[in-house]
Amino acid sequence: MIKTIENLKTNVLNFLKQYHQEYTILNAEAIRINFESPWPNIFTKYIDKKNESGYEPSNNNNTLDIDTCFINFTTKLLINSYSSCIYDVKDNSLKQNIINSIKDNSLDFIYNLNFDKNNTNLNNIKFKNLLFISNVLNRFTETHPFIYNYISKKYVSSYFNESSYFEKACQTSLFNGIDQILFHAYTSYISFYNEENDNDIDNWMRIFHNLWVNSEQNFDNKILALNTITKLLPYRNNILGYLTENYLNDEDENWLTSQTDGLSTPQLLGFNPFQIREEAIKAWLFLESPGSWQSAVEEAEGQDSLEGTLASVLEFSGVVERRDSKLNLLSNNNLLESLDVFKSYLEKLKVKNLN
Repeated sequence: MIKTIENLKTNVLNFLKQYHQEYTILNAEAIRINFESPWPNIFTKYIDKKNESGYEPSNNNNTLDIDTCFINFTTKLLINSYSSCIYDVKDNSLKQNIINSIKDNSLDFIYNLNFDKNNTNLNNIKFKNLLFISNVLNRFTETHPFIYNYISKKYVSSYFNESSYFEKACQTSLFNGIDQILFHAYTSYISFYNEENDNDIDNWMRIFHNLWVNSEQNFDNKILALNTITKLLPYRNNILGYLTENYLNDEDENWLTSQTDGLSTPQLLGFNPFQIREEAIKAWLFLESPGSWQSAVEEAEGQDSLEGTLASVLEFSGVVERRDSKLNLLSNNNLLESLDVFKSYLEKLKVKNLN
């Protein structure tokens, strides 16, 4: 098991030297320099911040050092990266080996960066994982003064707290299901981050939070969900459009079993289909009535008793009507009237919860 930054650097550089096909893409000298200073400095800042007056981390573990934080952080990135590419593995025995290693938390396999001249598929996966880690760490080297606020402040309490998750990733304990899903959604998004084009991380995180919280959280679904997140990255800046285009129109009474048939885009696998449909309806409301509906929905999702699922409130408000098991949406002219009913019903729920 790799325990220091120096060990990891040696293993990474040795692997890259033998990975000739893509070696020029991930420049070894740049990687060496990043290992020397920029990447460790991310965790130096974290530890220094912990020691500052007034900063209260969620887990007061003062024994963590830079090496430990760095390895813990990259371990979680590697586990997620391996998990999200399982269905791209061609060799069934290798696929099962990866699955078993993830189930057993076998970090010896996860950190095995030896180049295997007889297994191109595995080498490609390892390179892809290293590229992912490099991109994520590079995003954090650009942050100032500590953790970059990619997420809007109003989303932090309900959906994803960047500082809290950064700290969790530095801890030795592994993630639970929801933390693993959300950390992968977040790090995958920022790994492609471009300030000019990437501007929808709030909806991206909100949607995956709601989807996973309201889904059956078993191992198989977790692997499918992680894979889905990776596959949907090309749609990260139009996630609302993706949902409305693929999961809103209902022409099949048996949509629950046929919802992904014929889709030319990646499928939302691993999540509750009822919640997928709800997120598609909310996406439609956000696009059709920007501002007013989104504010109301996000306020409702922030209530602990609802946990992001608003099916009953939406139906009561008249946004969704079911006739013969088919979905019909109200016309734009009725959206404001439905919004008033939605808000009224929400207020009644607040009063009920207070009592």
